[in-house]
Amino acid sequence: MKRVRMLFLLIAALLPALAGAVVTEFPLTRFLPFPSLELRCVADEQTIEVPVPLRWNIRSVKLKLYYAVSTALLAKTSNLLIKVNGTPVMQTKLVSISADDPLSVVIPVGLFKPGYNKLTFAVSQHYSDKECELPCSSSLWTSIKIPLSTLTFDYEMRAVPRQLSSVSEYIFDPKLATDNRVHLAFNTTDDQVASLAAVAASGVARRFDYRKVTFSVSDILEYGRDNVVIGTDAFVRPLLGNALPPATDEKGGLLKILPMRRSDGTIDEQHALIVVTGKTMEEVKLAAMTLANISLAYPGSDELRAVGFSLPEISAYGGRNIISSDKVYSFKTLDAPTRTMAGLNAQAIRINFRLPADFLIKQNRTVELILNFAYGAGMRPDSALNVIVNDQAVRAIPLQNPEGGFFEKYKLDIPTYVFRPGDNSITFSPELHVAGRECDVVQPGNLFFTLFDNSTFKFPYMPHFIDMPRLELFMLNGFPFTRWPDGFEGSIYITRPSVDSLSAAMNLVGLMTQKNGFPLLNMALTYKPPSNSTGDLIVIGDVFSVPKELAVASPLQVGKTARIPYPIIRSWQMETNFAFSDQVSRMGSNRGLMMEFESPFQAGRSALLFAADEQADLVRLSEQLLDPEIQSQINGDLIIFEFLDPKTKVTALSVGKRYTTGKQGKVDWIDTGMDRLDSLLYANKAVFYGLLVVALAGLSWVLFVAIRRYRIRRLKTVAGKGD
Repeated sequence: MKRVRMLFLLIAALLPALAGAVVTEFPLTRFLPFPSLELRCVADEQTIEVPVPLRWNIRSVKLKLYYAVSTALLAKTSNLLIKVNGTPVMQTKLVSISADDPLSVVIPVGLFKPGYNKLTFAVSQHYSDKECELPCSSSLWTSIKIPLSTLTFDYEMRAVPRQLSSVSEYIFDPKLATDNRVHLAFNTTDDQVASLAAVAASGVARRFDYRKVTFSVSDILEYGRDNVVIGTDAFVRPLLGNALPPATDEKGGLLKILPMRRSDGTIDEQHALIVVTGKTMEEVKLAAMTLANISLAYPGSDELRAVGFSLPEISAYGGRNIISSDKVYSFKTLDAPTRTMAGLNAQAIRINFRLPADFLIKQNRTVELILNFAYGAGMRPDSALNVIVNDQAVRAIPLQNPEGGFFEKYKLDIPTYVFRPGDNSITFSPELHVAGRECDVVQPGNLFFTLFDNSTFKFPYMPHFIDMPRLELFMLNGFPFTRWPDGFEGSIYITRPSVDSLSAAMNLVGLMTQKNGFPLLNMALTYKPPSNSTGDLIVIGDVFSVPKELAVASPLQVGKTARIPYPIIRSWQMETNFAFSDQVSRMGSNRGLMMEFESPFQAGRSALLFAADEQADLVRLSEQLLDPEIQSQINGDLIIFEFLDPKTKVTALSVGKRYTTGKQGKVDWIDTGMDRLDSLLYANKAVFYGLLVVALAGLSWVLFVAIRRYRIRRLKTVAGKGD
C-alpha cells in the first residue's frame, strides 16, 4: 500500500513536467524555403539559420537528413561534415542513401542556444584519386533535400516571466517556429473595443515578424494558449474576478501580465494573460497602443499605468524596407555590411528593398550604383562580379588584373525597367577562377572579393500613380491600406459581427502589419454601413449581408442575384474574355471570395471585400491568406477559394473595371504638377498623342509665321535696293 501511495505521489510530481513536454518535428523548409541545398566543387559549405526561442527548454534534438550525391564521387575521399554553431557534430562518407534510410544525427542539446543557430553542411568532394582534378567539375555535387529532411525538438515550455518586457522578447517571439495562436477576449458587441483589439492584434503580429500567427476572438478566455483581454473595467473585472488588484483612483490605462489558468482553476505558468484595461475607453486606448509598441527590456514590472502616448511624425510609404526615390542610401543602411566573398564557390551578397507599391516607374531612367570594392591577386582574367537584379543578370564587372585591385566609386547605371513596384533585390555574385593548369595544386586563399558598406544606391524620382485593382499589391504590403503605415484613412467594416468575422478581421490586420512592418494604430473597425466613406475600405461578411452599393460595384456582384464571369478564351495579349451569367444561386460551403474594386463612395479609393456563405469560412479564408504558397497565387481583382483537402484551390481572375490611384488615394490630390502631368499622360494615351499633335502643329505655325515675316522683310529690303 505504501508503494502504491509513493507511485501516485511520483506521478503527481511528474505531471506538470509531462504536461509541458512537447515533441515537434519541423521540415527544414520551415527554416529555408527552398526545395534543395546544393554543395558544389571540391569544397563547399552551406548554412541554415535555425531559431530557438527563449521559451523552450530543449531536452533533445535529432536531425533526419535526406540527400543525393553525384555518382561520380569517390566515397573514400568524399565526406560530409555537419556542424552546429561551428562545432562539428558528425562526419560521414558521401554515399547514396535510400529513401527509407535517411542519415540520423543526434545533436548535443548544449549546442543549440536561444536565438538563431547555424546548422552548417560542409563537403569535401572528389571524383579522381589522381593529382589532376578540375576543382569545380560538373560531377562534384551534393544536393540536400530540404522538404524531406527534418529537425525534431523535444522540449518543454518554460514559465512565462511576470515582466511586461517579456511581451517583445519572450511571449510573442518570431523564433517560435510552431503554429502560433493568440486569443483576444473583449466585448464583441462594441466596435470601439473591437478597434482597440485590432490595435493589440497588430502589435502582437508585429512581434512575430514574418512568423505565422492566427487570432481567435470571443468574450471569454480560451485555455491552453496566450490570451489578451481588452476592455474597460466594467468588462474585464467580472471576467477575471480577483485576479486583478482592487480598483484605485489612479489615472491612466492599466497594462498587466498574469499567468493563465487552466479549466480546472490551476495556474498555467507556460501561458500568459495580458490585461489591457482602464476606467474609460480613452484609458484603454492608451494601454492598447502601449502594448503594441513595447520593444525594449522595460518595464521589468508586471504592470504599468499608461498616462500618455505620442508617435513620431509619420510620412506616407514609411513601411518595412521601403526606400525613397532621389535619395542616396549606403549599403550599410540597406543592411549590407562590408563582406568578403571567398573561395571557389563564394556565396553571393543579396540586398533586398522595396519600392512603393504605386510607383510609376519610367522606362528611360537609370538607377545609380557606386561601388567600392577590392579583389585578390592570381585570378584568371575571366573572373567577374555578376550584378543580378530580381534574378535577372544585368551587368558584369570584369576582374582582369592578375595583381588584384582596389576600386573606389566604380559607377554602374542600371535601367529602371528591370525594377518593379514592391519587392526588389540586387545580388552581387562573384565568379572567382583560380589561375594555373589543370594539374596544378589549387590554392584558393587568394580568391576573394570584398564589397564595402560605403557603396551607395540611388533610385531616381518617380511619381506615385498606378492602375488598379491589383490584389497582388495587397499581398505585397497591404497596399493601399498601408499607404500611410499606421493605417490612417483605412477602415474595416464588419457587415454582421460575430466571433468568426472578427477573428477574420484580426487575422487580416496581423497580415497587413507583418507585410508592412508597422502597427496599424489608426485603422478603424466599425459595424456601421460606410455610406459616406472617403478612405480605403475592407469589408468582411457573408454574401447576403453586404450592402447593395458595395455588392453592385464588386466584380461578382454578390447577393441574392449574382453576376458570375465564366472565362471563355485567352488571347495572345494575355487577356481573358468572359461570358457573364446572371443567376440566383449560392456559393456553398467551403468556399470564399476576395475581391478588390473602386469604392462607390470615393473615386480613386479601393474597396476590398472578403465574403463567404458561412461565417466559419471567413476565418478559413483569412487563415489561408497567411500561407506563403497561397499568397503567391493572388493577383487580379477576383479570387475564388475552394477549401479542399489537403490543399486549397485558388482561382484568380481580372474581371472588374479599371481605375487609377495616386499618392493620396485620389488622382487630383497628387502633390506636384509634374506628378499630375505624368499621371495624366500615363493614364490617357489619347491625351498624350493629342498634346503631341497640338505641340507639333503649334511649332509648325510658329515656324511658318517666323519664315513668312522674314520673307516679307527680305522682299522689302530687296525692293528698297532696287529703287
